Amino acid sequence: MLYSWYNDNFEAVGIVPAAKRQKPVMFYHGTTPEKAAAILMQGVDLHAPKSHDSGDFGNGFYLTLDKTRAKHMGGPAILEVTVDLKFFAYIPNPYFLDKLQQVPPRNKVQELFYCAAFDNKGEMATIHGDKAAGLTRQQVCNAVQSTMLANGFKGLHTEYHGCETVVYDTRVIKSIAWRRG
Repeated sequence: MLYSWYNDNFEAVGIVPAAKRQKPVMFYHGTTPEKAAAILMQGVDLHAPKSHDSGDFGNGFYLTLDKTRAKHMGGPAILEVTVDLKFFAYIPNPYFLDKLQQVPPRNKVQELFYCAAFDNKGEMATIHGDKAAGLTRQQVCNAVQSTMLANGFKGLHTEYHGCETVVYDTRVIKSIAWRRG
C-alpha cells in the first residue's frame, strides 16, 4: 500500500526532519580503492556484494556522517557522497532499543520498517534471517528495500552510528567525490 507520507506531519510519521531536507547532505562511504574507482566510473551498484555484511537496514548503499566509521566499516578509500534526503524515511534508532530494552515503533514509518526487518519474536531478521518464515538474511534485506521503495522512500536515515544512512534508489545521489591523500 502506498501511503501519503508527504501530506502528514513529517516528524510525526517518520520523515527526515525539515532542517535536513532543505539541501543535500554530504556523507562518507568507505570502500577499497578498486571499488572506489569503479563507483566513480560506473556509478553505485546497489546489488554489488558488500565487503562487510548485507546491512541491517536492507539492501542499499550505506553512508555515515562519521568518516572514521566509514573507514572501519568499508575500507581505506573514503568517498564523499552528497544525497538529497527529501524522500527518506527517518528512524532515529532502527534497533528499537532504549537502554537495551525493546521499545515499540512510534509512528507509521517505524511500523513499516519494523514489520519488514523484524521477525515475529521481535528479533532483527536482517541480522540472522527469519528462521520461522524460512528466509535468509539476504532475503529479509531484499524485502526491507522493496517495502521501503514500494512506499515511496528512496532511503533510510538514522541517528545511529554517526547518522548511518542507506540509499535504496541511486537517483537521490547528487555527487560522489574521492579526495585521495
